[in-house]
Amino acid sequence: MRVDASGSHDAIHKCVGLLKDRGLTVNSVVSERSVGSGFGTKPRDFTEILGVTIHIANPRDRLLPTGCAPFHPGYAFANFLWSVTPDAPASQILEYNPSGAKFLDGKNVFQCGVPQRLSGSADAMHLEALIGLLERDPTSRRAIIPLIRIGDVYSDPADFPCISSFQVLQRDGKLHAITHMRSQSAVAIMAYDIYLFTMLQEYLSLRLHLAVGEYIHMCNSLHFYVDDLTRMRRLAACSKSSEVMDGMDAPEALRDGALSVAEREIRAGTGIVDRRRLSPYWLSLVTQLSNALGRQE
Repeated sequence: MRVDASGSHDAIHKCVGLLKDRGLTVNSVVSERSVGSGFGTKPRDFTEILGVTIHIANPRDRLLPTGCAPFHPGYAFANFLWSVTPDAPASQILEYNPSGAKFLDGKNVFQCGVPQRLSGSADAMHLEALIGLLERDPTSRRAIIPLIRIGDVYSDPADFPCISSFQVLQRDGKLHAITHMRSQSAVAIMAYDIYLFTMLQEYLSLRLHLAVGEYIHMCNSLHFYVDDLTRMRRLAACSKSSEVMDGMDAPEALRDGALSVAEREIRAGTGIVDRRRLSPYWLSLVTQLSNALGRQE
């Protein structure tokens, strides 16, 4: 099933409408390792459609209007920074979202942590590898990062990745991106996933000196939990316009560590070390980090 949308809010609005009208109710999963069962504490029946592909024309249209659903831009940006930082520790994101602690293993790490799977490590930087590949071979179909490994099926981690893979393709002077989700919660998580991967698409397009192309979000299981019914109805009824973000600039702020320094200083409560290293675009997003933590910078 194909959904054509102008941006994230339009896509989610259309998806929850489809789920409301055409979704089928499925019994809760039972695994005590899954958030789908409340980690074994309660059944969570869900309404689902299989095989939904969402085409978003403007990836910068990635925000939700205020009042349509709980969406916190500061956390969304914090999650982006965490996800694209090689070797990023769990502590970097947990201060913004403490509820994520329930996904930690016995060593207080995310066994399938997004930074390790998506960005890699200082010794193996996956995003840099994608850039290098497309610089050498611009029309390659191999610029893809898998986030699920077969070992995850055997080890059954609490944080089993919802994201199967992320791929970018250069066509007609534009960088298109495709994210493949094995499982997508339309109500609670989808807005953050689209934010993360459209930001990443835009960052990579800047690094490759390309325009931002179409964003495609493929969902094997698009669903909402029955206990999210109230929020689903609010999203389905919301027709407000969403704000389109300004174009990203100064991608070196991610490469040279300026954003990482600013984020660490905000978590430490000491403010930004050197505002001169950040453009107005990044400064506005860094301010959202402060707001997310209830701090002034």
